[in-house]
Amino acid sequence: MFDDDPVRALLSARGVAQHVVAGGLDGLVLRWEAVAAEVEQGYEFSPEDWCNDLDARLLLHLAKEVAAANEWARVAARVDRADERLRQTTLAKPECVYGAAAAAADGLTAEEHWWYWRWPAASDAGD
Repeated sequence: MFDDDPVRALLSARGVAQHVVAGGLDGLVLRWEAVAAEVEQGYEFSPEDWCNDLDARLLLHLAKEVAAANEWARVAARVDRADERLRQTTLAKPECVYGAAAAAADGLTAEEHWWYWRWPAASDAGD
């Protein structure tokens, strides 16, 4: 069904919501940019919402691995800008938001999956 779009095929295989699959790589980038904007404005969502938003960045990370080089190159600067915005408006935490055991079980590392070790600086959720 998504043979011509490896990102949509990945998203479908991971069982994400159909609207996320339909959005493909561009939809993932738009969502990550929206998360960065929400954090800049003062994140007002729950810790569970924060984890879901960070999972959107994981999907981008995985999409980079399967996307055609020209497709990733088309969005890479936007992802980098959103990443930088998020780094500037979040605080580093010593532990993964899912906890050390979950991070180890899922193979998450602070170096490769840095976003899971961040928390919104302007937030009442979970501090």
